[in-house]
Amino acid sequence: MLHELDAAIQQELERRIQAIENGERPEPYQLQDWILMWAVTAVVVFLFVALTLNLLLHRA
Repeated sequence: MLHELDAAIQQELERRIQAIENGERPEPYQLQDWILMWAVTAVVVFLFVALTLNLLLHRA
């Protein structure tokens, strides 16, 4: 099955593939990626701590 991509997306994909074939490393994470990863990590840690404290403080 052949998927039709937008011309701009297709061009960017071909540029990235060509760069990798030429031995260049893919682009590293950008600042926005790091911020998102840290935000998700903070939420997960907060929920874990909240659940643990809730269980410990409400033991029968």
